[in-house]
Amino acid sequence: MLRYTLVLLFSAALVSGKVLPPKLQRLHPNGRIVGGTETTIEDNPWQVSLEAFGLHNCGGSIISPDTIVTAAHCIDGLISLFYEVVSGTADLLSNGTHSTVKQAIVHEGYDGLGNDVALIILNEPLTLSDTTQAVPLADAEPAAGDTVTVTGWGILNEDDLISPNQLYTVDVAIVDREECTADYADVEGGDVDDTMICAGVPEGGKDSCSGDSGGPLTKDGQLVGIVSWGLGCGEVGYPGVYTNVASVREWIRDQTGISNPDLNGRIIGGTPAHVYKLPYQVSLQNEEGHMCGGSIIHKSYILTAAHCLIGEKKLSIRAGSDFHDKGGTVRQVCAVTIHNKYNDDKEDYDYDIAILKLCQDLPLGDKILPVALPTFNEIIKDGTPVLTSGWGYTEKNVLSPQLLQVALVTVNQTTCRNNYKGVGVITGRMFCAGCKNKLCDSCQGDSGGPLFANRKLMGVVSWGYGCAMKDFPGVYTKVAKFRKWIRKEIKKNFLTIDSHLNMLPLVLLALVVAASGAPKVQKLDSRIVGGTTTTIEEFPYQVSLLHFGHLMCGGIIISKNFVITAGHCTDGIWPFSMSVRVGSNTVTEGGQVIGVAEVHQHPLFDVSTMDYDISILRLAHPINYSPSAMPIGLVPSDYQISPDANFIVTGWGTLTEGGDLPSQLQVVKIPYLSNEQCQKAYGQEMTISARMFCAAASGKDSCQGDSGGPVVADGLLVGVVSWGFGCARPEYPGVYSRISELRAFVRNVTRF
Repeated sequence: MLRYTLVLLFSAALVSGKVLPPKLQRLHPNGRIVGGTETTIEDNPWQVSLEAFGLHNCGGSIISPDTIVTAAHCIDGLISLFYEVVSGTADLLSNGTHSTVKQAIVHEGYDGLGNDVALIILNEPLTLSDTTQAVPLADAEPAAGDTVTVTGWGILNEDDLISPNQLYTVDVAIVDREECTADYADVEGGDVDDTMICAGVPEGGKDSCSGDSGGPLTKDGQLVGIVSWGLGCGEVGYPGVYTNVASVREWIRDQTGISNPDLNGRIIGGTPAHVYKLPYQVSLQNEEGHMCGGSIIHKSYILTAAHCLIGEKKLSIRAGSDFHDKGGTVRQVCAVTIHNKYNDDKEDYDYDIAILKLCQDLPLGDKILPVALPTFNEIIKDGTPVLTSGWGYTEKNVLSPQLLQVALVTVNQTTCRNNYKGVGVITGRMFCAGCKNKLCDSCQGDSGGPLFANRKLMGVVSWGYGCAMKDFPGVYTKVAKFRKWIRKEIKKNFLTIDSHLNMLPLVLLALVVAASGAPKVQKLDSRIVGGTTTTIEEFPYQVSLLHFGHLMCGGIIISKNFVITAGHCTDGIWPFSMSVRVGSNTVTEGGQVIGVAEVHQHPLFDVSTMDYDISILRLAHPINYSPSAMPIGLVPSDYQISPDANFIVTGWGTLTEGGDLPSQLQVVKIPYLSNEQCQKAYGQEMTISARMFCAAASGKDSCQGDSGGPVVADGLLVGVVSWGFGCARPEYPGVYSRISELRAFVRNVTRF
């Protein structure tokens, strides 16, 4: 019975259930490589062998981890369970990966010649690597004269009976369809229609018959054809005929949902991550579970990729958990805004960005915080270290339960465009990132997930060619190009979506107000004018915040484990680069120097408005209390500043605007100025919000204390030194963060 079955199988394969015209021969099962050369699987990682009972029978191409495309005549009339798919090897005598077949789908329009295409669905998805990759499908047929490549394990000349075990390749040229039709006019049944393309060389000796039936015909790394039929092998005047992939692309998509390989979340070479370090990361879910990644940009809004949302209806997100299927906070999605220029039908992934509106605000905290967005058209330089994360499929194609991350570097735009030429278009709204390690690529993060660089959300995981494949880095939507669009969609909430994380853009010494000729907004970076020398024992809550050992800002002890400072002091600064010196009159010696373990920058801090300008530092180890190192109490949330209040401000700021730093701690007393009076002073240039208050005196000013330093009244911490125009300028008061309005944030972080 077994012998009969084997004979029946190959008889069926030879005639495919159809009677072929005399002389007209399919390039199957004896694919013939004539005039070709040996090649490697790394150069053709989509190539597979379809084997029956251990014998090579046809070629095929990987188009997704669980889907192979081949010729219909390789499958028609056969029982799919007889087939195995061998991938990841150029030598059929080596092991490779053997996969069993779950289902075979033959094009319903296959008539023996036209629509000669079939799909093989595997029981288990393939493990993608540098030897096993999906090939993108061409959306347009190649032009006459274009050079294309065909590969396979076919026999080396027409008279051979045994196929080689080594993969071969040959380059041929596309033949005009009308010319090809004329070439086959004298051959019965040799009708060439729009579902076919032809390729060969005028002198013969090389031909599409040089590859297996069902195998790939590629151009610039895209699948343009499937080896189908021809007359003889390499005969002059009879080019090989291929299934035109562009003509059957929609059918493939309808059957599988596959267009071109995109970044469907494969974490390869990544490491476990924790959401408290990536608190902006969310899992986007449909009714079946995790489907994409996303980034928190506001307590009510999530940024993701447009292609994640096509055809989806009931969506939710999970935030604040290392796992996509448990823990954290789940919120339903009430509204979806896909960029109006995104066109899923074009499948070019341009404008691949979308905003989700949550039905209920997220509870912001250690594990749930918005990420900072770049400024409009902000540039990300070549070679910039970046981080992408998500719950993608691992190298074993199993959805990772644990959040994973991988470090990459950005790739030169021109280089990326050249690499993707013929595969996809890298527009100005995209950029690329990858790494030299072949098992490390942007496809390692979820589609729609974050690409974090320069302490901002610079990219959204969008698409790519294969996974961890050499010369094909992942492609990301460039968030900086969509800042105005985000502003328009979020509208009145825009000012809060710049909310900055623990560690965001580098501290700026000043920013220029938009109005032409306006003075500079100075973040009060350490200027003590009109003050006097004091001791740390008088103000034991005062600390100096150091960046790689150098004075950066001031800070305030509020417990053994926590220090308060200004949000703009931590903006863009990594915790490992910061430390605090406590219990010393100077910033260069004495006291205790303690590292910073975590930075909790207010999620609504906005560098353009200086609103919510506060950060809380968790120290690497507790402070040893002493007469020179003690905490200060905070005013309650209902605290009202008295109109005649005078504030104590301390720090190691410069003694004059632009002057030198003092060697000893300085102190100055300045009177309160109402927000109404302060707003009049700043006019339309800046807004004095409810989270701010002002103080000013002739020859003295709040800029006379360190940024991030303490503002004290009634023995309690009332404010944090924040910003102002210049230093001690009579027309511009100093501005401080108001602790009473920020008390809830402090309580949420410190639990007291």
